[in-house]
Amino acid sequence: MVLHRFIPTPIAYRPPESMSQDEAPRVCPFAHGERRSAASKEPGSESVTTTSTLDLSRTASTDSNTGSSVIGAPRRQLHPVHYHSYLQLDTLLSAQKPKSQEISGVMAHDEMLFIIVHQAHELWFKQIAHDLDSVLKIMSADWIPEREFSRVVERLSRITKIQKLLIEHLTILETMTPLSFLDFREYLYPASGFQSMQFRTLEVKLGLRRGMRATYAGQGERYECALTPQQAQQILEMEKGSNLFDAVDKWLARLPVLHTKDFDFWQEYQKAVERMFAQDEADLRLQLERGIISETLVNSRISEINRQREFFKQFFDEEWYEHSRLSGARRLSYRACQAALMINFYQEEPLFQMPFQMLNLLLELDANFTAWRSKHAQMVHRMLGLKMGTGGSSGFSYLMQAVNDHKVFTEFYNLSSLLVPRAYLPPLPESVHRLTSFMYSPHHCDLNTMQFDENLAATSMESFPSIPSQSASE
Repeated sequence: MVLHRFIPTPIAYRPPESMSQDEAPRVCPFAHGERRSAASKEPGSESVTTTSTLDLSRTASTDSNTGSSVIGAPRRQLHPVHYHSYLQLDTLLSAQKPKSQEISGVMAHDEMLFIIVHQAHELWFKQIAHDLDSVLKIMSADWIPEREFSRVVERLSRITKIQKLLIEHLTILETMTPLSFLDFREYLYPASGFQSMQFRTLEVKLGLRRGMRATYAGQGERYECALTPQQAQQILEMEKGSNLFDAVDKWLARLPVLHTKDFDFWQEYQKAVERMFAQDEADLRLQLERGIISETLVNSRISEINRQREFFKQFFDEEWYEHSRLSGARRLSYRACQAALMINFYQEEPLFQMPFQMLNLLLELDANFTAWRSKHAQMVHRMLGLKMGTGGSSGFSYLMQAVNDHKVFTEFYNLSSLLVPRAYLPPLPESVHRLTSFMYSPHHCDLNTMQFDENLAATSMESFPSIPSQSASE
């Protein structure tokens, strides 16, 4: 067989003798279940047919399950579209209704800026929600095709760009002076940005739990009190559904190369940690012998090393870890934590490059919302000082508490405290390295003839353990 594209080794699958390569299901490295080719799809499902000529009577549509293009949908009757009507500009540009104009008959000049900046925020929130819904749908599936995972990275990346733009929106709003804001603030009671249903929705879908939230307006954890009754009910139902944090946790827990017959990552990692501590102690004693540092300082640093060693000893105890989860100190499942560490340590391996990008995007997403909240809080402080918010919150004080409390992916930040220098990590065994590499290599392909060696690729798969149908987090 001629190799037509790069394929990560772990999806290699050795088909039965009676089954052709095109008919064989593929094994996903991060999911369980079977992948069906176009030739083996369920009856009645769409299939893609490639021809040498373009059929102008048919065009591309979008698959409702994946959001990807599907060739072969009938072309619909097209009608002329005008820019103005397509964007609904009459509706959009007439949606600014300054309260100062309505109540006093004289519009406060900067109220228009205030309205437009907030409306722009809501429009971008809608786009973020649109992308986040698609990411959540993909990540919640038991089977995640490689091309779908690339869409996850692409859409999370776009969300982070939008977040940075929202921070700049606040910079524009800061051109309004505190006195100009007071020209119309009295007309806004009891409206508040806390009543943004879209932003509350984003927080829930990212995975911000009720118990993690800052107290709003003396309502304890009942943050939905600021919403309309219908919106509050929607939020309560949404909290029962899936969220990105939990979906990523289950996805990580399916990593199949944590333990193979030739390699146990968790055992090797524990050995690496002990090597690091032993080397640190040896370096300190050598510096003491050479008179570089005092014995008092050496003893102090060795005591710190022993404290760290004790922490790692607890961390390697799965029973202790699960107790921490039950107490609320941790949220990430034990196996997912192991997988995230392995991805970080071996991020250069082809199989791990895109997952590493995804984990970094989660950190960036969290950091951007934290930066936005901080920027918003500082702007409110500048505009209002320590005054109460129009919605009844404590204003600046509440906003700063939210900056610190409303982080979703903190545990992925905390992984850095568990990293050790690469020098202490062993290289992956050849059998595992093959599993995390592309098939387009001397291991699997004759580079002179470009012929793919299916037998060798399938032999590599023998190291894979069976993938459980349920993740460790369930």
